[in-house]
Parts: sequence; C-alpha cells; structure tokens
Amino acid sequence: MSQAGWRAWASAHRVDLLLFGLSLFAYALSSGSLLARQSQAPHFVWQADAFLHGQLHLTGRPPNLNDWVFEGGRWYVSFPPFPAVLMMPFVALAGLSFNDVAFTLPFAAANVALLYRLLRRIQEVEGGTRSEWDHAVLALVFGFGTLAWSCSIRGEVWFTAEVVGVTFTLLYLHAALRAKHPVLAGAALACGSLCRTPIAFSAVFFLLEAVASGGPVDRANLRAAIGDRERRKKILHCLALFAAPIAILAAPVLWMNQVRFGNPAEFGHSHLYTNRVNPDIRAHGLFSFHYLARNLRSAFLLLPKLDFQPFRLGYDPNGMSLLVTTPLRHHAAVRAAPLPAGASPPLAAPVDDGGGHGAAGVLLPEQWVAAVRLPLLAGLHALLDRAPGPFRPRPRRRVLVARRHRRGRERLGRRRVQPAVTFATPRRG
Repeated sequence: MSQAGWRAWASAHRVDLLLFGLSLFAYALSSGSLLARQSQAPHFVWQADAFLHGQLHLTGRPPNLNDWVFEGGRWYVSFPPFPAVLMMPFVALAGLSFNDVAFTLPFAAANVALLYRLLRRIQEVEGGTRSEWDHAVLALVFGFGTLAWSCSIRGEVWFTAEVVGVTFTLLYLHAALRAKHPVLAGAALACGSLCRTPIAFSAVFFLLEAVASGGPVDRANLRAAIGDRERRKKILHCLALFAAPIAILAAPVLWMNQVRFGNPAEFGHSHLYTNRVNPDIRAHGLFSFHYLARNLRSAFLLLPKLDFQPFRLGYDPNGMSLLVTTPLRHHAAVRAAPLPAGASPPLAAPVDDGGGHGAAGVLLPEQWVAAVRLPLLAGLHALLDRAPGPFRPRPRRRVLVARRHRRGRERLGRRRVQPAVTFATPRRG
C-alpha cells in the first residue's frame, strides 16, 4: 500500500486507532506492578516452550500446582492451546520468563477498537442513526465498564484465554456478517474456540446469516431458503467453506488430546492435579445440570463484600453479579426510571483486594485506582446521554471579536477610536 493509501486508511479508521491507543495506555497504566513481571499462572508460556521443543508435555516441573495436569509421570497444560501457539515466537526469544501480562494487553486494546468497528459495520448493513460517538462510547463501556477490564490487565492463563478468545470472536463476527467471508469466519471461530471452547457455540450466528441471506430470520424466510433449490445449494456451499478451516485447525488439536489423554475431546480438565473441583468432576463430569444453580448464582446474585476494619471493597471468589459489574445495565435502569432532580445515582465499583485471582468482579489490581473508576463510570453514564460528539462536523462557534472602526467625526477636538464588540460566526473553508 502506498503512503497515500496508508494515510487514507488511517483517516478512515482514526476512531479505531484512537480507541486502541487510549485503551492500551489505560490498560498498561492500570496493570500497575503486574506489568513488571510474569503472572502467577504462565501456563501458555510453558506450553509454548514445550511446542518449541517438539513435545506435548512440559520440559520441567511447573512453577506452581494451580490447574496443571500430572499424567503418566509428565506435566501438561489442560487449556486449549491457541494462545500458546501465538506466544511461540516470543517464547523462542525470551524463554520461560516471557511476560504473559504484556502479551495480553494489545489483544485487550484491540478488542475495544474491533467492537467499535463491528457496531459501525452492523449499522451500515442493518441501518440505524447512531453516531460514531455513540458507538465509541459503547466500546469504551465494554472496555472499562465490564469485566473485560479485569481480565485484560492480569495475564494468567484463564484471563489471557478469555481476552484472546474475544479478539477472535470479534473477528469472526466481522467476517460472518451477512455470511460474506465464510473461510475467514470459520478460521476465526476455530481460533477463538481453541482459546475457550464454549466460543464454538457462536457458530449458530454464521448459520443464521447464511440461511437468511440478508433477509429477516423468520419462518417465512427460512422456509423459502429450504424450498428454493438454487438458494439451498448456495447455502450449502457457503457452509462447506465455513466448515473447512474449522476442520483443518481442529484436527491437530484432537490428535493432541488423543495422544495425551486418550480422548480427542479431553483437554485435561478431568485430570487436574489436586484441584478443588476434582470431586465434582469425578461425580458429575465436566457438563452437568449439577453446576447450573451455582453458575446462575455467581452470574446474577453474588454481591460485593464490604469490610470496615480495615475499610475495603472486596469480592466473592466465586464471582459477582453481572447486574453489579456492568454499568450499561445501570444506565438502562436509570433511563427507564429517572431519578429526582439533583439526585446522583450510585455506581457500583468493586475493586480487587489483592487477595487472589479469578474473581469475576475484580476491576483493578490496586486499591488506589478505586478513586479512578467511580468518576470514569459516572462520565460514561453521562456520555451515553449525549447525542452529539466530537467525531461529527464541528458546530459553528460564536467567537468574541473586537473590531475597531473610525468614527465619522471628531469629538473634543481630536479623533477618537472606539472599540465595538460584536459576535462573528467564522465559516469553515
């Protein structure tokens, strides 16, 4: 691409680039001391090192015993391996000391920009009246008003997998929109699923996009798609292109699981070493209605913990209600039930107390940044109510201009120059 082409691309994506840069800076800043060292759960670094040595098991004993697998006298990583594959070039240079926190941050910042661009593309396809400002604010709400923030700044195997999985999910949604790029959509979905396996269920989006063929997803359109032979043939061809990269990328992973644990669908969670979930897994397996009540409670009912001696806002290690941790829901509630004039709505701001990992309600690792989050969420709340924004053409401003003009006559025997203050509206050239 020529220099002029790069300039045109940068101009067209100026908001995307701004969101990426702003998010990367904010994530790096809020990582605090975490960014200075490798995380406490560098599983993907060790998995990448194993791959570089041409083997599936680790090259040595892991640095701790948290969520590792010990099987047949060898240590393994039980998580889907795609983040480890992405880390391989960096681990080849830095070795086992590679900083997985620094690796995660650019993906997290890219997620904010990718979500913004996805919202713009959906509006281009489906229609709508939201401005660039609206979509930018919604992307920032995702990046700094949900658990995306806490997952993005810690590294660690669980959160790195989530963050990279979101990156490829967003890329998948870009490619799957109107089923326009089936091969790219299939490849992105496969990569995302090899970060977090439940992402595979989002394949239904591409299926509906392919079948609907740009029309509404209703019974009449679906019947027309099934009944029309030419349209059905086109749909099947599109789905075949979508499935091809999924099969290609899934095959080596299925083989890897078969070699390690004797089951192509087993990543190793059934063989975790001295893990507190082992009794449940042995009794109920990895998928069971036994876990449903516990997961629903963690997702919707658990609240922040407030300690007074010393004063500290903490969290339940099992998670925290999405109704508390996502201010967009708070905003919707306020819009549905306005407060009296002058009242200030409360904003929940759960903050990590530094006592552990994996807390669904953690928003920052350092307590001192709690003072930043409340004003930030209040600002996002206010911005969601603003229709105009800086990315639309600037409004014409009234500028105070002092103009001098000569009086047509002399007073008291001399010429007097008197300033006349007027308002002028400059026009943009």
